Amino acid sequence: TFEVTDPEHASERVRARVRIEDSTGRRYARLAILTHEFVHLASLSAEVFDARGRSIRIADQSEAEIHRPDEAVHLASDARAYGLDLDPGTYPCEIAYSYELRHASLFYWPGWMPQGTLPVAAASYELRVPSSLGFHILALGGVGVPDTLATQQFDETVPAGSVISWSVPADPALTAGGEVLPGTEVALVVSQGPAPRAVPAVA
Repeated sequence: TFEVTDPEHASERVRARVRIEDSTGRRYARLAILTHEFVHLASLSAEVFDARGRSIRIADQSEAEIHRPDEAVHLASDARAYGLDLDPGTYPCEIAYSYELRHASLFYWPGWMPQGTLPVAAASYELRVPSSLGFHILALGGVGVPDTLATQQFDETVPAGSVISWSVPADPALTAGGEVLPGTEVALVVSQGPAPRAVPAVA
């Protein structure tokens, strides 16, 4: 979830659960979270489960090792990578982790793309932009998500700023899980919350 909180700040929350069948997949038990001047790690937690689903380890941010990435890889001079090795050494196992990043600038809007070598059973990406901020969602185009056109309408049940529905004008029959080419236009209908109601005059 990427949630814009005001015109200059946002919160990015990531949750994942990875199943490792044998030692060939142990590299997926090592977390690496990159931060820099405008992106700070607010929280990190993880839990490891054995083949029977029993919890065998709980870890948090205090156990993460901090590394400085190679300048050739990351241009930010203050970049830091938080590394956490959760490999239990016994398989199969499952690792559940979550972390939150605080963005001090909206210059970077993260996209989401599953790793090509890691099968994904289920995934979702939620973008929350309060309509009160007046952002034009077209600003998302070209940074890892499709070009987006947004219209707004009142809705009694969907919270303000949340998406009511979406469609791809070039392919109206497309449903969730379908694939589109980079740059494909996506139309969103964003909720403005409940419609204003006239308050009757009370004598």
